[in-house]
Amino acid sequence: MGQLNIVNCLGTSADFTITVNNKTTIQALGLAPFGTSQNQSTFNGATASSFSDLKIIVLSQAMGSNQPSRGYGVDLNRDHYFGNNNGAYPGNDYDITLIFMGFNSTKNQMMVMQAYRQSNTGGPYTFCTDQKIVTHS
Repeated sequence: MGQLNIVNCLGTSADFTITVNNKTTIQALGLAPFGTSQNQSTFNGATASSFSDLKIIVLSQAMGSNQPSRGYGVDLNRDHYFGNNNGAYPGNDYDITLIFMGFNSTKNQMMVMQAYRQSNTGGPYTFCTDQKIVTHS
């Protein structure tokens, strides 16, 4: 059974909603800075080979705790996914960790990276050499 983990390195609490293949929705609401959300999921029986897309929506108080939350999002499809992933897409056969890492200077973008391993194997994760930008919407 695959797993999708979310790691918050934004420096502020955030709400994460991630939808895989327009079917499986995983949420980590109010995830504290440097917190990790571990989500066991069956991905509706889907494997990495049937992956089509991953939508990320993040709500965060990037401008400070006394300011309203801002929405950020990105839609990653199979052709626009993390490079150097060796076929590791969300599905029953992989454990995927998405690491959200800080904002740009104007707080209108954040960076996300992926690390992966085959599911049910334990051991270290391999990181993708590519990162993606999640933009303020």
